[in-house]
Amino acid sequence: MRVIILAAGKGERLRPLTEDRPKCLIEAHPGVAIIDLQLRSIATVPEIDSVVVVTGYRADQVDAHLAKGTPVPVITTYNPFFDISNDMVSLWTAIRFMSEPFIVLNGDDVFAPKVMADLVAAKGNICAVIDQKPIYDTDDMKIELTDGRLTAIGKDLSLDRAQGESIGMIRFMGEVQTAMSGALERLLKTEKYRSIHWLAAIQLLIDEGERVDYSLCEPEHWAEIDIHFDLDLVKSRLDAAQQMYELLQDLPSQARP
Repeated sequence: MRVIILAAGKGERLRPLTEDRPKCLIEAHPGVAIIDLQLRSIATVPEIDSVVVVTGYRADQVDAHLAKGTPVPVITTYNPFFDISNDMVSLWTAIRFMSEPFIVLNGDDVFAPKVMADLVAAKGNICAVIDQKPIYDTDDMKIELTDGRLTAIGKDLSLDRAQGESIGMIRFMGEVQTAMSGALERLLKTEKYRSIHWLAAIQLLIDEGERVDYSLCEPEHWAEIDIHFDLDLVKSRLDAAQQMYELLQDLPSQARP
């Protein structure tokens, strides 16, 4: 199984940090970039044997960073239209990598290893990772559920219909691999879809009768790093985890949990 990471964007809402580097190379922990966190979690899932990173903004920096070594085999592919399009086009540039079961992952998501492991083990040819929380907002990629499957997805979904949130991690297996690549090509023939989020292709598949199942994760097991607040939150969680690890190492072995 392969993971396709969409990491071509400029990350403008994280300026000035992204003025000289792509978002995926921002440090979430000393010496650890966002993409390093993603690859470390992916590497814990034995079923995943390769990763494709779609690059764009400052792609040479991503290539150089990955060349230093990764915990799972990684190649990059370049989206030359990154500065005039959205991630729908980024995913389209990776169509040739959809010949085997694959997972699409947003380049600004960090997550516990369990999140991807649960997705790999979940049922369904199309399966989306979602979380559920008491309140949703207009910027959430909201979803609606009917009889245990997704029937609507999008930021423009009304708040009263929202029953969960897509975290931007979806697995494709079997015949739907071809269906997904076909949906991308059909949508991109219309200019407006070149500046729309790639999950619009999932709504098209739903509208055409494809079943989309889901794997539920806890809200605290993932984060989207889109703005400075998100980055600060992830940093604080990682700092706390590091402090707990160091504390446990200082305890006598018989006192460790």
